[in-house]
Amino acid sequence: MADWDVRVGDRVVVAPGISCQRCPHCLRYGMYCQRRKLYGLGSAGHGIHGGLSDTVELLPDTRLFRVPDRLPAQRAVFIEPVACGVRAMHTASLTVGPLSGRRALIVGFGGIGLAVATVAAYAGAHVEICELDGLRQQVAERLGFPVATPSQVEPGSYDLAVECAGVPAAFAGAVRAVRPGGTVIEMGNFADAGPGEVPVAEICQRDIRVAGVSETRDADFRVAVDVVAHSPIDLAAAIGTVHRFQDLDAPEVLFTKWDVLKQVVCFD
Repeated sequence: MADWDVRVGDRVVVAPGISCQRCPHCLRYGMYCQRRKLYGLGSAGHGIHGGLSDTVELLPDTRLFRVPDRLPAQRAVFIEPVACGVRAMHTASLTVGPLSGRRALIVGFGGIGLAVATVAAYAGAHVEICELDGLRQQVAERLGFPVATPSQVEPGSYDLAVECAGVPAAFAGAVRAVRPGGTVIEMGNFADAGPGEVPVAEICQRDIRVAGVSETRDADFRVAVDVVAHSPIDLAAAIGTVHRFQDLDAPEVLFTKWDVLKQVVCFD
């Protein structure tokens, strides 16, 4: 367990990834497990089913992180995606440097885009959103983020662009958006949505740094709990539909039903 002070009855968030701790990657890097298992992410391989239930059997080496008792559930549900955002911003800071005062463009404003924008803003970056969908644009603006469509984004004007749309074509737009020497973080295409344009000459000629993000560390979750607890952004306002588990005839409809941002299942 990641937080050894977790006790029966505590509120916790479960990290989706389970590493074997024995493969060469685990032993050498402490990450990138060759036999990694993931709760609820079958599209990425080695998925573990059973998350949509009122009880879940947790496998050995599952990472648990305590959720403060006073943190409302409507905010706590964002801890895991925000941990992904923390990892992305940590990766970006290795090349961009401190994020305070930097211009950051978040491409796509779904749940992950919201999480990354929240972390970047918490770190002091000037965050802007690139989004095509009108309803998501409205949510972003209501939460205080400036919004532009792809055609309105000024090329070469951002220190950092994070691709969160999960659309392969969005990557090229993120590359064009950053300044010479800027950084692009790719995290939206976690599931394979097919090939996309990679402007390799532009990456080379303008000295663009490109990094992917797919795993979270224990430290990312601990920072995420703090961000979710203290960020001024009204995360709960980004919840679209709240489903009562008892009323779901077929929980798999959650994966075919489109919503503006985040759907939530409650068990009470």
